[in-house]
Amino acid sequence: MCVEALVRPAMKIKTEEERMIEFYQTRMGKTFYDHTMPTIAKELARLNGLLERIATALETKTTENEETANAEIED
Repeated sequence: MCVEALVRPAMKIKTEEERMIEFYQTRMGKTFYDHTMPTIAKELARLNGLLERIATALETKTTENEETANAEIED
């Protein structure tokens, strides 16, 4: 009996799930989590700020238009 025949049954064969590395462990995953995700978060925050400014401007304009319309009705 050869030595390899004795050793091979003792070796555990890894399943496909055990052989696969996680995305965060890859170079692309590291770049995604270290650079892309923070960039997305910053841009979303910037977009939110711009939308708040637009909403405020629209509310102000609407209020001014309502006041003008009310003043014209009273005249």
